[in-house]
Amino acid sequence: MKIERTKNASRNIVFGLGLKIYQIVVPFLMRSAMLYFMGVEYLGLNSLFTSILQVLNLAELGVGAAMVYSMYKPIAEDDNDTLCALLLLYKKYYAIIGGVIAFFGICFTPFLPKLIKGNVPDSINIYILYLLNLGATVLSYWLYAYKNSVLQAHLRNDVVSKINICTDTVKYIIQILVLWLFKNYYLYVITILTTQTLSNIVTAYFANKIFPKVVPRGNLEKEKIKAIQKRIRDLFTSKLGAVVVNSADTVVISAFLGLKVLAIYQNYFFIIFSIIGLLDVIFVSCMAGIGNSLIVEDKNKNFNDLNTFLFLIVWISGIVTCCLLNVFQPFIKLWTGESLMLEYGCVICFCIYFFMYEVNRLLNMYKDAGGIWHEDRFRPLVTALCNLG
Repeated sequence: MKIERTKNASRNIVFGLGLKIYQIVVPFLMRSAMLYFMGVEYLGLNSLFTSILQVLNLAELGVGAAMVYSMYKPIAEDDNDTLCALLLLYKKYYAIIGGVIAFFGICFTPFLPKLIKGNVPDSINIYILYLLNLGATVLSYWLYAYKNSVLQAHLRNDVVSKINICTDTVKYIIQILVLWLFKNYYLYVITILTTQTLSNIVTAYFANKIFPKVVPRGNLEKEKIKAIQKRIRDLFTSKLGAVVVNSADTVVISAFLGLKVLAIYQNYFFIIFSIIGLLDVIFVSCMAGIGNSLIVEDKNKNFNDLNTFLFLIVWISGIVTCCLLNVFQPFIKLWTGESLMLEYGCVICFCIYFFMYEVNRLLNMYKDAGGIWHEDRFRPLVTALCNLG
């Protein structure tokens, strides 16, 4: 089957951008509400738990990317039997991954106080909060998470975007009421767990409705399973590098400088990743189309596409970087006040990071779409070591 790449990618970008704008504006309001209703330490605590769970998500090993890549060829060849067998294998992998994350997450519990410098809010039990966050992560793997891959591989991310808009709306309404009326952080976290469950169930329902013939059944040949496992091993270094770069900073800042400094740092990072999230819509929307193109189109066509994308990303990223250098500090001062600002030198570093991230993201998109992980397995490790240094 030759996917309608332009049509599907355009649809994904429209709905994806709508979702991302929504997921920037409303979480920004939620972050502001938590800052004013609960205090800056709660923001730091929330960021710390998110980063710890991202580290635990190393257990995923890049299984999702490897499985979606493996689906491109069966979809292009209308090989439904192989596609169903891949889905069953994906389901088994995610059941195991959820169990591994639950086990190591529980084992990690006694070490939580070591990762927080200074005191936590008096009304908070960090162990209960951590286990609630851990539960939300584990459930995201156990409850039909593998169904998401069917939509991604068929370039139907627009369906996921619509579902997320609906479930996120429910989540944010409940959370703002909890912060405003009860000022209860436990209920705030329980809402995340509940809506994560709802999102997975609804996504699975629509995946079954749109692609009723793609169900988890059948077995793959041993050679194909070995090829997938090899891709997963190669993907691990990319996964490790991304986790260290994006999550280790948060844990280190919390352990050495405390929750308040972490919250200030994350306010800046929130803005950076909000813009990255908007541009990521383009990458995610085009991923399956590029994967399909690499299979059905010739090398010159794909290379010309890469050059076009590179020109656009460098141009867009350069303009955004210049804007950030000028408006970052005034916006933070207006939002949180002068007492919660970093030095301008940090702003310059954030902007450089943003530009380099976007250019690298394009290359990673082609690497993931083409399954070129083995040749690139050492680069993410070098990045991770530099970041830790």
